[in-house]
Parts: sequence; C-alpha cells; structure tokens
Amino acid sequence: MKKLSFVFAGLALVASAALTSCEKDPAPGADEGLKSIALSINFGQTGTKANIDGELEDPWKKDFSEFNRLDLYFTNAKGQILYYYRAESNAGEGTNGKIIWDNLYPSAGNSNSGVRFIGMEGISKVFVVANGPVISGLSTDSNGTVTSTTSISDLNSEIALTDYTGEQNTMLYAGAAVNLTLAGTVSGAAGEITVSEEGGQDYRADVTIRPALSRLEVQQAGVVTSGYVYFKTDGGTGNFIKTEIEGEAEYRVEFNGFQPSLVGVYASNVYKTSPLFPVQTADPAAGTLFATPTFNNGNSPIDAGKWVALGSETELNDYLSYANYETGTGYGDLVSGTYSGTTSDSELLLFDGDKNSAEKKVIPFNFFVPYDITSTASDVIALSGSVMPSLHFQFKEPVTPMTLGVTHKSASGNWEDVNDQSIIDALKAQVDWPTAVGGEDGIAFANVVKYYTGDDLTTETTLKPGYIYRVTRIIVDPTNISISTKDTDAYNVYVVVTVVPYNEENVYPGFE
Repeated sequence: MKKLSFVFAGLALVASAALTSCEKDPAPGADEGLKSIALSINFGQTGTKANIDGELEDPWKKDFSEFNRLDLYFTNAKGQILYYYRAESNAGEGTNGKIIWDNLYPSAGNSNSGVRFIGMEGISKVFVVANGPVISGLSTDSNGTVTSTTSISDLNSEIALTDYTGEQNTMLYAGAAVNLTLAGTVSGAAGEITVSEEGGQDYRADVTIRPALSRLEVQQAGVVTSGYVYFKTDGGTGNFIKTEIEGEAEYRVEFNGFQPSLVGVYASNVYKTSPLFPVQTADPAAGTLFATPTFNNGNSPIDAGKWVALGSETELNDYLSYANYETGTGYGDLVSGTYSGTTSDSELLLFDGDKNSAEKKVIPFNFFVPYDITSTASDVIALSGSVMPSLHFQFKEPVTPMTLGVTHKSASGNWEDVNDQSIIDALKAQVDWPTAVGGEDGIAFANVVKYYTGDDLTTETTLKPGYIYRVTRIIVDPTNISISTKDTDAYNVYVVVTVVPYNEENVYPGFE
C-alpha cells in the first residue's frame, strides 16, 4: 500500500466541532477555522482481450507502483468538496499539481516528504484517488478552492468498470481519512501550497490508498481427453451420483476422444459500478452487479459470442466476452496453435498462455471489489456478501464423438460389463455431450463458480481489493460440461488459484 499523511495548520485559538451523532468525532477544529494540511501518501500496490491472440495480455506484475495522476479532495463533515487538486507528472513547473506530484509520488528523484496545504477552512475529511475521473460540474479557483456545490458522492456516478479494463498503470486507487488529528512539527522539506493566510495549528490525516479493482488471469485451460468417471447410486432415489472415490463407486464410465474446441471465455457476477465514496462499509449490493444470467424463455444467455443481457452495453459486453465467432461460419478455436495444443497425460491444453515462456499471455478480467476506503490496514478484505466473478469456458462439440463404455463393480471387486441397457443409457447421458432446446447448436459450458487456494479444495479464496487471482490451470472432463451458464454443483467447476498481492511499499510522512 501507499500511505498519505496530511497535516493541517489552523488558527491559534482552540476550537472544536461536533459531527452528527452517526459519525465519529473528528479532531478539534475539524470543521472550524483555517488549517494547513501536510500530506504524504501510502499508495497500494497491485495495470484486451478470427482467434483472440491479439487480445491476450501480459500478466500483471506483483511489484508495481506506477500511476498517471492523483486527485485530492478535501471535504467538510457532510462530504461537500471544499478544495480540489489534480497532480500529474507533466504538470507545469511551479504549479500546484507539480508541487503535489513531486512531493507525494514515490518515484526516483522525488522527496516524498509530503505537502503542506496552508490556510484551508472547514475541512474534516480527505479523499485521495489515483487515476480517477473528473467530476462533472466541479470547478475551482486558482488556489484550489471549489466554487461549485459538489459532493464527494458525485464521484460514484463517474466511475464504471469499462473505464478500467486496460493497462496496469491506469487502474483506479482510492483511500480516505475521515478523522483529523493534531500533528506535531511538519518537516521543513515538505512542499507548500498556500490557500489563504496561515493558521496556528497543524492537523494530520493518514490515508492509505489501494487498488479498487482486482484481476482474474486465466493462464491455462484444457480438457481430459480420456479417463474414467465413477458413480454410485443414491439409495433413496436410485439416481446416479458422481464420486471422485473409486473405492465407493458402483459404476464406471470410460471415455475416450473427448476433444472439444475452446471457442469462448466469459465472465459474470461482476460489479459494473462500485459506490466507494464517501465510504462503503455495509452493502456491496449498492454496486450494480451483472449477475450470471441463465436461460430465459428457452433462449441461451450467450448468443453469437456475446451476453444477450448486455446487448445495449457494447463496451462492457466486449470486455466480459472473449470469443471467436463470425456470422455465417459460427465459432472457431479461441486461440491459434501458438497458444494451444500441448498434450500430456491424456490432457489437451486448448489455451496455454505459458507455451511461449519468453512471452507469457493471459486471458484477463479486471473487476471491482467493494471495500472500506477509509481503512488504513495493510490488507483489507471485501465487504461481507461481496461476490467473486464467475468464469464460463465455452466449448464446441468435437466432430468425432467420444466413445463410452460402462462397467459395474462385481461382488469380487472387479469391473465387469453392464447388461441392463437402461443403466447404460442413463450413465452415458451423464457423460455424453449435452443437448437442449434453446441452446446454440453443439455449444456447452464449464462454469467456474468457486476458487480455492489449496489443491484439497477446502480453503475458499478470500476476496480482496488489489490482488491478482491467477487461474493457473483449469482442466475439465465431460461431466463438467453443461448447456447452461448457471448450473448445479454437478456441473460447476471448482479451481485452485494462485493469489498474488500487489507489492506493498510504505511511504511515511516526512515529519520531524
């Protein structure tokens, strides 16, 4: 993370202001009198998609701390923005934006000693946003004093997922301090911006900003071309239940030649917006969620390589849909042989981003994580109830059908042929390619709905902002295939991911 500390210098007289009963009491004088604010920042560390070879991306880096711009918002207790500054590396020499950038942004040659904002009045909260949008209608004078009536909550309507689907250094970062404290002596090396006359007291606000988005990176995806699937019977209903334990199985289906084409990868259960400002602490549902669609009136939720429900949201649909579809010819292989075709141990990798070790590639999905932006903890988790995106791997039925054989376990423990045709048909139906009215011809899905951090599939991944979730290897068998994008546990795929936090680098205030 990257940490910012602000120090405010106020009037020499003692003053205090009470907030409403639902808010914590700020430091004395939080909304009264002039203040000077010395600021330093703690930046959180964390950058698209014929076949889609050209839309594959480089994996994001763990050790990364590059940004394009910083926005600083100073508000009163009600969230009204009273002062606003934008800092950029290419700002003109001597400007407020350049002073802030050179004294806050932790890059080579910068002092990182903080910035002292002299003579601010009525301030009780500070918000810092990296790579954020401009709030429509926000206006200031030459000293950064806001001349419009603008609330920090207005920033929410300006932020959308489609603004953050590109390079790692363009991702949104956010943090806030909602309580100011009296500060000691400010470092003489701090930059200074004079807003009005200098007051007699310094205040300090600590802000930790971190990425508001995380990222799923699919590195490999493929299928088991041959093998066994085991079943037992439910004593109560007589239904066949898949089991991973051969010892408890009563029946076995052997399959050979399972070689479908991978023609698409899609994401759902993604927040299109996330209202982080002034603070989101309880309800992740406040963000607009694109929940996983399913069949509607017999029609598939995906048609011609796009989400039907996002037909009017072209940009978002393009980002959440990687497919090789052409009108008139239908679906083709998602990637070329440059990124597929590696086989070993009866496995066929239909996407292998690691095939070229010198230039690894991934299929990426960036996504919002609802979190409390006022937290100064080194690591925070998503708000309770937040959802992890689902992934949908789209397959096209192979030209040559699989061969299937059904056996049962005899009293002696040997596998023997089954003679009852009704049992054979029922078990083959569990493994054979699915078909249904309403779906696209020969198209089926393997849906990833849970992510684990261990091969034993017992520790479900904790959702956090500013993390890379690497789906290093997903291998499906015929029983994971379904016509639907929303299934029962019998069809869903649970995968193990490698969870990588962005590099954490503390930048401390340079106060004496």
